[in-house]
Formats: sequence, C-alpha cells, structure tokens
Amino acid sequence: MIYYDLSLVKSQPTTKKKLDKIAPTKVSNYHFKKMNHNIYFEKNQFSKNPLLMNQPINNSSKFKCLKLTSQQLQTETEAINYLRSFLTPEDQDKRLLFIDNNTFKKLPVNPYYLTTVQVQNFMKHRLTIKKLVKENEKINHSHEFNYNQKIYNYERFNSALSGFQFMVFFLGIAFLTMLVSCLMFKILSGAAIDQSRYQILRKIGAKVHVMQQSIGIEIGVLFVLPAFLGIIHVLFGLRMFGLFFTNPYHQVFGVTLLFLIIYGLYYLLTTYLYQKLVLTRK
Repeated sequence: MIYYDLSLVKSQPTTKKKLDKIAPTKVSNYHFKKMNHNIYFEKNQFSKNPLLMNQPINNSSKFKCLKLTSQQLQTETEAINYLRSFLTPEDQDKRLLFIDNNTFKKLPVNPYYLTTVQVQNFMKHRLTIKKLVKENEKINHSHEFNYNQKIYNYERFNSALSGFQFMVFFLGIAFLTMLVSCLMFKILSGAAIDQSRYQILRKIGAKVHVMQQSIGIEIGVLFVLPAFLGIIHVLFGLRMFGLFFTNPYHQVFGVTLLFLIIYGLYYLLTTYLYQKLVLTRK
C-alpha cells in the first residue's frame, strides 16, 4: 500500500524550488541506472533511507509502516513489486539489482532519480501535487504510469464514493423529513383537544406569553429526546465504518449541525402552528 504523497522519476533530481510549493516534510532520492534489461540501484541508499510501505493490520483500515531495505527489496516479492510500481512501464519488467557505490559509479550510463515525497497536508496541496505528477508523466512520455500515485488513488476512491455519499445524504434527508413530519403532525393532531384546556387557562387569568413559553418547553421535550437518541445512535453506528475508512467521524460535526438546523426549523414551525391553533380565541 502506497505510503508516499508523491513520487517522481526523472533523469535529473527534482529541484527544491518545485517541491517547496507543497511544503514537504520529508524528501528521499534514490538514484538508479538502466542497462540492457537490468536496473541497478545503489544498495547503501536504502540503508540510509529505507523505502517505506504501508501494510494493513489484520484486514482493518489501520496500517503499519514497513521499512524496506535493499535486502528485503531483493528477496521479498511484495517489496520488489512495490519498488517496481514506482518505475515507468517499460522498466517495471526489468530485473532489479542492488550494487555497492563503487560498482554503481563505474556503470557507463547516466543515472535516473526516484524522488519520494511526504507532505504535511495532502488535501491542501493535492492540485499542485497532481500538476507535478502530470509534468513527470509528460517527461517520461507515459500517462498515469504510476498507479501508486496517491493523487490517483484519492481520485479513484473519491469518484467511487461520490455516488454513495449522494445516496446516503439523500436517504438521510428523506428519513429526517419523514421523522420530523410524523412528529409534527402527531403534535398538531392533538391541538383541537388541547385548545379547550388553554381557553380555560386564559379565562382564569393565565398570560399569553406564559402559555407560549409552556408550549415551547412541552414541544421542545418531545423534539429533544428523539434527536438526542438519534445522534448517539449514529455516533456509535459510525464505528462500524472503521473497517472502510481511516476516520469515519470526518466532518461529523458539520453533518450534525445541518441536522440540528433542519430539526430546529421543524421545531419552530411546529411550535408556531400549535400556538396558533390552541391560543386562538373562539
């Protein structure tokens, strides 16, 4: 599983000026040379900066970071394929060899550079990251050659979930409307019976604003309890989605706020209509 926010393959090291635009927290460079059907890496550079890879923990959404040295990259199939995924398509089937620094320098070809980058805020810089990826593809005359680019994984995942998000949002609004409408009509259906009770209170001297406050509190209790239980239920239910999402509670505050606004508007409308029905003089 991809660990890096960006990876680039070039015949020249990526300049610091370009990378500064995305505020990198760590940049690692691995140089390699291509000869015939072989790709030669200097093995010492993986000792200083092991290649990092995410590995799922027990089929959950959590990952542990593996540090891959040249030894692992030579012997472990998963590690080898992971390193291959950073290369261009024409190089991914070539044999990977790891040699010492002196032997590497003696190879009579120019080196290439694999640059891996981690940034502090991927979402903030994702457009700039995509621009750098596109530039790198143009240099290598290849389109989306690196399926391990985080930006492409993000876009594929986001595209797949967009329809699901719309469906969940639509169903949520529909169920919320049905719930509150049922609650509102249940309260208003009893207004005719309660009207005589409030008329008696008016005759014995009860003030209108006091009765309005009483109605507001009475209806408020009926609205608050379902809302409270519903929010608690959803917060616990979201834990189930921990199998699919790293943070299932992402933006839950905003969604809850939207729910409370809609719910509050229904409460105000119900209170207004109920007061109008029961406090109107005959």
